[in-house]
Amino acid sequence: MKLYRIKEIPNFDFEIHTIAKAREDMEKVLDCFPFLSLNTVGISSLDVVNKNKLKKALYYLRPKRIKTLYNLLTFKDKVTILQYPAEKGRLFDYVIQKNFIPRNRIILMIHDINSLQSSAGNPEEMASVVPKEVEKFNKADALIVHNEHMHRVLVKYGLKVKKVAELKVFDYLIDPNKVFQDAPRTLSNTIAFAGNLSKSKFIEKIPALKNNNIHIQLYGPYYPEELKQYSIFHYNGNLDAEEIVFKLNASFGLVWDGPSAVTCEGNFGNYMQYNNPFKVSLYIAAQLPVIIWKKAALARFVEENYIGFTVDSLEEVAPTIENMKDDEYESIMKNIRALSYKIRQGKFMEAAVKDLLMQYKVEEK
Repeated sequence: MKLYRIKEIPNFDFEIHTIAKAREDMEKVLDCFPFLSLNTVGISSLDVVNKNKLKKALYYLRPKRIKTLYNLLTFKDKVTILQYPAEKGRLFDYVIQKNFIPRNRIILMIHDINSLQSSAGNPEEMASVVPKEVEKFNKADALIVHNEHMHRVLVKYGLKVKKVAELKVFDYLIDPNKVFQDAPRTLSNTIAFAGNLSKSKFIEKIPALKNNNIHIQLYGPYYPEELKQYSIFHYNGNLDAEEIVFKLNASFGLVWDGPSAVTCEGNFGNYMQYNNPFKVSLYIAAQLPVIIWKKAALARFVEENYIGFTVDSLEEVAPTIENMKDDEYESIMKNIRALSYKIRQGKFMEAAVKDLLMQYKVEEK
């Protein structure tokens, strides 16, 4: 059985580096499998942003893109893997959605479910918008979803696809040429948070918590000026996606979202009940124990692997750390070092792809 892929070939730089890295890491793992690429050039919608009509036309009329378009129009009954959302731009998105997916056996690797992200926490809105996106998934032959919680909510809203692999957690690949040494971490009340800081509204609420005896190292773009007045925060800049792995100077990494420090709420906060935040993978790769919301989809993963702890509210963080013993922390570090190796080697994505390919082999017999 021949296997094909629509390859992500970035021709641009993201300001928020980890968005691109998640996709690039998946492509690197797929390079280890016998997938034949239908394209040898990037076909991203972001390539033509702010270009005039002539430059857009020249972009699409290049021979390699014409050949890609021809493949998308003529291929039929091929097992083809691609990342979702595709975000290829008006022309390629239209051809992929209307022509290529219905005519072929598609494996979709899901990064985000936009309808779920925009409606999480609002049952009525979820019931209105999520089934429409699930209709797109039902045109696929197989899916790679984040975890069992995402799988379950998709089934609830009408998913009929039978071949589904659960990723469990995103990988976070590190250049094998870089020397990676075990992080010499010790127990303290210093916490790291990496992400889009202007979006993370809960941060500005932390100083008002009753139990805020913590120090927070912040990493990422859009550092809010109003945080400078608080001594508990220290800003470390917006670092490259690989560089940051070696620069997270803390005892724990925080995974939280939404406008509140008391619980994860709002669309982004509630979306954590279904998705795998990429910062979890960053922290594990960096051998940084994880603090995550108790109702998050990955809370169970953190608890079962004993690589950190879960909380209902950020008010619980300082007391939990204060009551933790050094030997408990060392046990957590031992576990996260082992898991870090797997994530840096792409083992979770590799296992999900192997799972699906095995299902295809069984189907062929």
